[in-house]
Amino acid sequence: MKMITMQKSASRINQKVLWPGLALLVLLLMTLSIIDSKWIYMGLAAAPLIFYICLKNPFIVPFGLYVFSLPFENLLVLSGHFEGATLTKMLGIASIFFLILKGLFEKRLKVPDKAVLWWVLFALYCFLSTSWAISPESPAARIQTITGLVALYLAVSLYRIEKKEYDALMAFILLSGIVCALLTVYSYKMQLLQFGSVERASLLTLKDENGVWGANKQGFDMLLPFAVCLGALLKQKKTLMKFLLFAAFLLIFYSIILTGSRGDLFGCLAILIILALTLKNKVKFTIITVLTVMALFSVTPHFFIKRINNSEASHAEGRTDIWLVGAKAAQKYWLFGAGLDSFPQAYTQFAFSANVYMYRGLYRAPHNIFVGNFVELGVIGTSFMIMGFLTHFLALKQKRHKRRRNIDRTIFGAALVGVLISSLALDCLWYKTFWLLLAMIIMQKNIPEGWREQPELKKQEQIDRVAGRLIPAVNVIGTGGTK
Repeated sequence: MKMITMQKSASRINQKVLWPGLALLVLLLMTLSIIDSKWIYMGLAAAPLIFYICLKNPFIVPFGLYVFSLPFENLLVLSGHFEGATLTKMLGIASIFFLILKGLFEKRLKVPDKAVLWWVLFALYCFLSTSWAISPESPAARIQTITGLVALYLAVSLYRIEKKEYDALMAFILLSGIVCALLTVYSYKMQLLQFGSVERASLLTLKDENGVWGANKQGFDMLLPFAVCLGALLKQKKTLMKFLLFAAFLLIFYSIILTGSRGDLFGCLAILIILALTLKNKVKFTIITVLTVMALFSVTPHFFIKRINNSEASHAEGRTDIWLVGAKAAQKYWLFGAGLDSFPQAYTQFAFSANVYMYRGLYRAPHNIFVGNFVELGVIGTSFMIMGFLTHFLALKQKRHKRRRNIDRTIFGAALVGVLISSLALDCLWYKTFWLLLAMIIMQKNIPEGWREQPELKKQEQIDRVAGRLIPAVNVIGTGGTK
C-alpha cells in the first residue's frame, strides 16, 4: 500500500514540477537564442526532443534521413570543402548510436547473418594491409571511412527489423531518387538556358557550372532508387499509382542519362535485363522495357551519344590503359597486395614500362574495384570481397515453398548486378550507397523474423493457438465425450 502511495506521489511531482520545469528551461533557452542570436541555445533546447524522437524510431530519424540524404551528399558539406565532413556523415554516426542503443534496451539485437562475416574480414584485412602499404600515410582518411561504413552496416545487420521499418526505408530511398532526379533535370535545363550548351549534369552544377566531377558518383547513387522504383511499380495494384511510379521511373532513368555516366547507364540496363529474365511476365515486361528505352534514347542529349561512340577510340577515357598497367602491377603484388589506397603508387611504378604515362599521367586511380583491390589487397583481400558478393546473392535466394515470388529480393539481386557492372568503370567500393545496398539485402532476409513481432500477427497467432485448443474439445463434446 505504501509503495502505491509513493508511486502516485512521484507521478504528481512529475506532473506538477518536473515537466513544467523542463518546459520553462526550454523556453528560457529559446528566448536567449533569439535575443543573443546564439543559435546553440536553440540546439540545446531542442536536444531532449531530438534525442527522444531518434530513440523512439531510429529508422525514421536519423537513419531514414541518412538514407534520403545519400544522393545529395556532395551538397551537404559542412566544412566548405568537398572532401570535408558532411551532414550525411553526421547522420550516419547518429544512426549507429541510436540503433545500437535501442537494440540493447529493447533486446532487438541478434546474431548477424553469416554473409556479414566476409565484409568484416575484408575490412580487417584492409586495416592490416596499411602496415605494408607503399605509402602508409595515404590510407589514414580511408580508414575512417571504412570504420564508419562497416560500423553502420553491422549496426543494421544486428538489429531485428520490423516490416514497417523496412517499408519506411524503401520509401526514403524512392523519395530521394525522385527529388534528386528532379533537381538534376532542373540543373541541366538551367545550364542550357544560361550557357547555350551543356555537357554532363550533376547536382553540383546547381552551385558551379563546372561541377560535373561528381556526375559518375551521382549516377551510381541513383542505381538503388532506380531499382526500388521498379520494384514499387511491379508490386502496385492501383492504376493511378502505377502511372505515377512509371513517371518516376522515367524521370530517374533520364536523370542518370543526363549525368553522362556510361557505366551507370549499363548498370541500369543490366537491372532491366535481369528483371526481364526472372519475372513471370517476361514478354510483357520486355516489350514495355524496350519501348521505354527506345523512347528515352530518342531524347538523349547528343553529348552522351558522342561519349558512347567515342568509348573505343578514347580507351574508355583511358581506363583500359590504366587496367593494363594495373595488370603489370598485380604480377608483383598478387599475394598480399601493395596496401590499402596504394594503387596510384603501384601504377606509377609500372606506368613507364607500359608506355602510357605520357598519355594518362601518373598516380591514377584504378576506375575498377576488381583491378584496384587485386593490386592493393592481393588475392587474399579480393577473395574476401568476392565471397562477400556471393554470400549476399545467396541471401536473396527465393524460398521454394513460397507461392508468390518476393519482388524485393529479385529487385535487390538485380540492383547488385547493376552495381557490379557499374563498378567495372568506377571506384565505388567505399560509396555509402554501395554499403546501403548490402545492408538492405541483409534486412530483407531478416524481415520474416521481424514480421512475427508485429502486433497484428501476434494477435493472429494467439487466435490460431486458442482455436487449435477449442476444436478438439468441441469434437469431444459433440461425440458425447467418446471417440
